[in-house]
Amino acid sequence: KDIPRPYVVVFLGNWDYRIDKLKCLNLLSRLALIPGIHVVIRGHSRGDLIGGLTSSDLKRDGLRRCIYSDGSIHSNCLIFEAIAVINFASSIGLEAIIQGRPICNPVYLTENTTIFKGSGLVVDAFSDTDVVDFVRRVMSNEKPYIVDPGARDKFITEHIYGGLAEEELLARYEELLLMSKD
Repeated sequence: KDIPRPYVVVFLGNWDYRIDKLKCLNLLSRLALIPGIHVVIRGHSRGDLIGGLTSSDLKRDGLRRCIYSDGSIHSNCLIFEAIAVINFASSIGLEAIIQGRPICNPVYLTENTTIFKGSGLVVDAFSDTDVVDFVRRVMSNEKPYIVDPGARDKFITEHIYGGLAEEELLARYEELLLMSKD
């Protein structure tokens, strides 16, 4: 299914994992009202309907305007085509960092502390207004989203490569693969 562009993709977390569902639904409704942008929602994998959204959630005014990704498009492809990513509780944020997409981390939606908060690689938002402002800035190219490549590389080495240099990581994988053949 082709998704209309431009769009921002929102990755939902698992509601049972200390996430304020009502605040999240309110944010989605506000985002859906921003002119000139589509809101694509990718739900988490443990839910009743679409990422834990119930049929009554989907009937909310703002949520009826959103586009729901059913999994037929891989998350990395959604990120690649999006003008921005909103992620507050999912490791898919690592993919968005690797792809260099502008990322908003609405920290007020969850009690959880993640590796993204305060990383300098995402825009931490503390209210719906902050998230809406982030989307509007990305749309207008006002205050372009620029990540320091050194900070990005350090973050990737620490949180994805487990502190190993890329070459060391590849050698470790090769070692593990060879061990599994024995």
